[in-house]
This record gives sequence, structure tokens and C-alpha cells, in this order.
Amino acid sequence: VDAGHRVKEGFWVAGGQERVHSIPMGTTAEEGYANLLRAFNNEQADRHEPDVQTGLSDTPAKFDNKKSR
Repeated sequence: VDAGHRVKEGFWVAGGQERVHSIPMGTTAEEGYANLLRAFNNEQADRHEPDVQTGLSDTPAKFDNKKSR
């Protein structure tokens, strides 16, 4: 999931010199939520730059909304 925000005081790497780039979501909902709060409260230790080897794209994902869920 890729998202932006307009929060001026949140999502800074601990120390306040850089913005958080990515938030690891872990393996459980509880871990993901705890990591999101840590990032929002400027407690994330690493910026978590994307790994260029993973083939990330700037092109948005396309979903077929007509599929049944």
C-alpha cells in the first residue's frame, strides 16, 4: 500500500532529521499497528528505503473491481 499524508509533526525517523519512507507491517495485525503508531510518533529508528532490487514501480496497481470477493 502506498499513501501520502499532510502530517507535519509525525512520521519522522527518530531524531527528526529524515521522513519515514516505509513502515514494516510485520507478520500480524498487532505488529503492523504497533509499527504504524511507532512511525507516527517519530519512534521508528530507520527510514526503510525501498530495495531497488525488488522492482518497485511508480505505476499504480490496477484492480478489477468486478471480481467477486
